[in-house]
Amino acid sequence: MKLSVREAFASYSYHKEYALEFTSDMFDGFPNDAVTDKVNAAVVISSESGVVTCDITVSAVFKTVCSRCLKEFSLPFETNSKKLVRRDQTEDFEDVIYADSSLAVDIVEEIRTLIYFEFPAKPLCSEDCKGLCPVCGCDLNTDCCSCDIRTVDPRLAVLKKLIDK
Repeated sequence: MKLSVREAFASYSYHKEYALEFTSDMFDGFPNDAVTDKVNAAVVISSESGVVTCDITVSAVFKTVCSRCLKEFSLPFETNSKKLVRRDQTEDFEDVIYADSSLAVDIVEEIRTLIYFEFPAKPLCSEDCKGLCPVCGCDLNTDCCSCDIRTVDPRLAVLKKLIDK
């Protein structure tokens, strides 16, 4: 989906707001195999003194898997970004959206990029998630086990001999 920024470049002072809703099939997958039914975006295209900006706020509720306990949970997600909009790509800037030849910006691509950069690399169901026991595999959030987790990795057994001497 492309949004026209032609009027913003033509005007000295401009402000237009969009409330957009996208289905997940408009994206080619999300980080960590997360899934969602919809992605909401609030987009503001504005121009002040000839400088055009695009302010994007993205929100969604993802179903994903906790990196510690491997349980599926719902992760509320919200992020925002404000970028300059430029007509020509003479230099490569990080916080710039380049308009195409028809003076439009691909808003879906910007939203996709925002989600990929801001989605947690290791999503957690809670900050104090205890995870799984490395010996028996039980969920330490709900069960207790009596496993000795102080077992020495066989690859490090040689170093243990040095400590014993």
